[in-house]
Amino acid sequence: MAINFPNSPNTNQSFTASGKTWHWDGASWKLQFGTSSSTYTLPIATGAILGGIKVGSGLSIDSNTGVLSTTGGSGGSSTFVGLTDTPSAFGTAGQYLKINAGGTALEWTTAGVSIDLTAFSVTTAAAGTSALSYDNTNGVFTFTPTDLSGCLMVSLNNPTTGQVIKYNGTTWVNSTDNVGTGGGGASTLFGLSDVIETGLQSNAGEVLRYNGGNWTNYDIGADIPSILSDLTDVATAVPSNGQVLKWDGSQNLWLPSSDLTSSGGSGIGLTDLSVTTVTASGGGALAYNNTTGLFTFTPAVAGGASVSVA
Repeated sequence: MAINFPNSPNTNQSFTASGKTWHWDGASWKLQFGTSSSTYTLPIATGAILGGIKVGSGLSIDSNTGVLSTTGGSGGSSTFVGLTDTPSAFGTAGQYLKINAGGTALEWTTAGVSIDLTAFSVTTAAAGTSALSYDNTNGVFTFTPTDLSGCLMVSLNNPTTGQVIKYNGTTWVNSTDNVGTGGGGASTLFGLSDVIETGLQSNAGEVLRYNGGNWTNYDIGADIPSILSDLTDVATAVPSNGQVLKWDGSQNLWLPSSDLTSSGGSGIGLTDLSVTTVTASGGGALAYNNTTGLFTFTPAVAGGASVSVA
């Protein structure tokens, strides 16, 4: 129920209603407990007990309205660069933040800045010691080619596109490519330095033959004999009908000669051979005379044994 306090009370004036007494302290009515000298102690609030709390740092309370407010913290910063673990000033455009080497704060860096392919370029320096260098301030790669001018066997004189390096007998020099596609080699068989074409042109069926110094085209048909007497070990004498070739060891030639049977190519006949028996001797033997065609039979000695036939 509502309590009707006196209007315009005097300081220390008391007012009792419903068994409770209030005391005017000049600003507000305060409830009194027990005797006038007794005061009520508000318990400290916990998770299970309702009670009072104290206003700590960062908070304030209006004693007239009882409104609790924050005071913005203690010693903090309202700006990024005012924090204790950030850079004290802003960096330049395009920079990034990274953790410092000690892992204790942030710092500005240009590492990792995005670039495109147009940021790089290449330049060639004068010949010298072969090298490739890079300038990380402007993205320029510089190539230094090897200086060949000091080589004793190389002499380059204003080389042009398509030329090759050829040996002139004493020095390697730049020169025109013979075939226009590199290598300087021949494009045909007879373009080789050790192949020589004899006659106005090569003929069908010819072969390459080495003459001890070069390869030349050669008609192999000239080495194939067309008649028997073309062979180097056959006599050139004209043979007669019925003759045969016989070997003459004294001339190392095959010579035309009469056949033993004089019948022209029919060989020997049965009558050209004969047999004779001589006195028994030793273990026996059979001999042949290739000049006369005579076979000679020598029977074996029986050794004194007698053989009778009934």
